[in-house]
Amino acid sequence: MEGTLLAGRYRIGARIGSGGMGTVWHATDERLRRPVAVKTLNAQAGLGDEAERVSAERFEREAMAAARLNSPHIVTVHDSGTEELPTGTVLFLVMEELPGRSLDRLLNGTTTDLAQVKAWVRDICRALQVAHKAGIVHRDLKPANVMFNEDGRAVVLDFGLARFTGTTDLTTLTASGGMMGTPAYMSPEQARGDRTLDARSDLYSLGCVLYVLLTGSTPFPASAWHVVLRKHLDEPPTPPSAHRPGLGPEWDALVLDLLAKDPDLRPADARTVADRIGALPDGARAQPAPPPRDAPPVRPPVRVADAFAPTATAPAKQAVPKPTAVSPATPATAKPAVPERL
Repeated sequence: MEGTLLAGRYRIGARIGSGGMGTVWHATDERLRRPVAVKTLNAQAGLGDEAERVSAERFEREAMAAARLNSPHIVTVHDSGTEELPTGTVLFLVMEELPGRSLDRLLNGTTTDLAQVKAWVRDICRALQVAHKAGIVHRDLKPANVMFNEDGRAVVLDFGLARFTGTTDLTTLTASGGMMGTPAYMSPEQARGDRTLDARSDLYSLGCVLYVLLTGSTPFPASAWHVVLRKHLDEPPTPPSAHRPGLGPEWDALVLDLLAKDPDLRPADARTVADRIGALPDGARAQPAPPPRDAPPVRPPVRVADAFAPTATAPAKQAVPKPTAVSPATPATAKPAVPERL
């Protein structure tokens, strides 16, 4: 693709990255002389000319809807179209080029400071709020689709494109190959293959992203994608505090509400999530360290004044004199007492 000219104006440059949904390229808009990013998506093959035509038309409509989204937290879409290349029909999307890094590269298996988590999630909620109000569901919200520009602002990519594209990457397909998304972040209704998805599906995916931010792992890790989907359907998630000691119960409550199997039990909308996370504590609760196993028993502290106070001595008991018996008077006729010999 490098060097290819799309629509007579977009010159493809070096590849930025690729995934299940397509490949992103550095490019130059030769008409306006500005750098752009172009995402190419292979049209669904083997479905016949009519099916491919309908798929391309639906892609165009969805791309135009995404282009109308106006938010500093949503990537700006400039153009879209199709191009016939020797390798086949290619759908492409032209976007603003964002200098920065994606969330999955920033995390790299680590946890995040709670204050930073709150800021990022609120940015994502602002993007979802604008898109959902316009009737657009993302369907593939994940860390790789969240970029951070130079001032630290979170920007969400790829709104509304998942259901119109094809892929052969098993990490982003269900068993039937007809359902789009990334298993680790799929809602139960996506895992079932429901035809109609609404904003609550994105909120479930947001709960998975929040889980990763707090614990460094997805809620249902597994090596096989079909096992992950089954867990989304049937297995209750472990509270994030089980992996991050000291995390308050308020954080657990929000994450578990977002990961509810029943969409009706999830928060009402993205604004509600933003309000709730904004009210959560920034710091983890302190956990007292247990005493060493062989530690001596703890004695109560001694005050300095007590340590240097004179020792009080109990007063000696005074001897009580015993009463002296008074002898009756000796009559005159009595013998005088014999003096004791010295």
